[in-house]
Amino acid sequence: MTATPPQKTEYAQLLDALLHLHELEKTHLSESDDAERLRDLMEGHWKNLTDQEKNRLTGLSQDLYSISEPPKKPNPPTRSEAKRVSSQLRRVVEARKRGEWDSALSLIREIADRVQPDAASYMRGNILSDAGESQAALVFLQHAHNLDPSNGNYEAIYLNKLHEVSPADAEVEAANILASGGHATSVVLKAIDIRYSFTRRQPDFETTHELKTLSQKLQGILQSPDVAGEKNPSLYSMACGLLGFIYDHLGNYNEALSAYNRGIEANPTNDGLIVARGILQYGKTSESISDFERAVNLKTTLTWPYFYLAHDSLLNHEFNKCRQLSEHALSMQQSNWVKAELFEWIAICKAELGLPSPQVEAAFVEALKHDPQNRRISSNYNLFITGADKATTLWNMESAEVVRQLGQRGFDLAIAA
Repeated sequence: MTATPPQKTEYAQLLDALLHLHELEKTHLSESDDAERLRDLMEGHWKNLTDQEKNRLTGLSQDLYSISEPPKKPNPPTRSEAKRVSSQLRRVVEARKRGEWDSALSLIREIADRVQPDAASYMRGNILSDAGESQAALVFLQHAHNLDPSNGNYEAIYLNKLHEVSPADAEVEAANILASGGHATSVVLKAIDIRYSFTRRQPDFETTHELKTLSQKLQGILQSPDVAGEKNPSLYSMACGLLGFIYDHLGNYNEALSAYNRGIEANPTNDGLIVARGILQYGKTSESISDFERAVNLKTTLTWPYFYLAHDSLLNHEFNKCRQLSEHALSMQQSNWVKAELFEWIAICKAELGLPSPQVEAAFVEALKHDPQNRRISSNYNLFITGADKATTLWNMESAEVVRQLGQRGFDLAIAA
């Protein structure tokens, strides 16, 4: 049975309607039947919104209207106006840092006629993205890119947001970028990242050719004048990371390791690359554990170092250490299947440490709640229930190689736009 998607809140429905109405206005259909239907929908739900929701939608409506017409180049500001605009922009940045999204957007409206239209849309898009309004953010980021297609930063940020909102559209856009020229290196890298993400969901026999093509493009980037010789460590490490991912996917272990090594040498504090190298070598060399520990010392926000260090501790019967690492990993963001693994390990550790049975059972129940079809977790839970867990060797635990493969499929080296 297919799960019913959650019902959108009235605010979300009104935001969708507002964005749809904006699209109609851009195509000169603001007086169409569809537009009237949307206005009626908005009017019917408006009274149920909070004051904050009403204020945000009102402001967004103003901002969307301002980009519906051809942009007007702002008049050159006087010295006093330039000083006021500069001061206001600093206030925008400060409000954004504090997470005061609506205040930041309001401050932009006050000086919108004195700021370049592409810059105003770019700022609005990033603020809305921070506020979790991805659909609305995409509209403004696309507007900024359309106004200045040569700005590589605009295009990269837009492409990144498009991939978040509409992966299928981003995959097509990325393919077009890679088939053409004239794009900034950061944009090409993001396009390769998107196409690689696409190939990971396809059968291997269908993607080998594209992966080899992508690896050749990455080799070219690493030799390009703006990146070669580590002239741009950030772009260089991004290219190395993607190249390592692709080689790993193709089963070229040594080439993948070499790519990660090159990237880490250029950017020694890149925790994503360090973790990727650790996953590649997990179960093969103790250097992987050193990489995970190094990432932890760098205060990584990634779950994976804790995940693998916990599993290594479990295999070595360091149950208290495993439990602590697993609990820390659970405090971070991760998928349900990762949560299931961690709760199972906690359950096993608590059983081995002789903690009360209700605590052990509660951990197993949590594990199955996050992955109900997992036969291994069910088997270990049954061992505990029947008392067979008294012999540690009876626990059914994944090998290092199996867990390494799980991480390869689940880890995504996010390429920052």
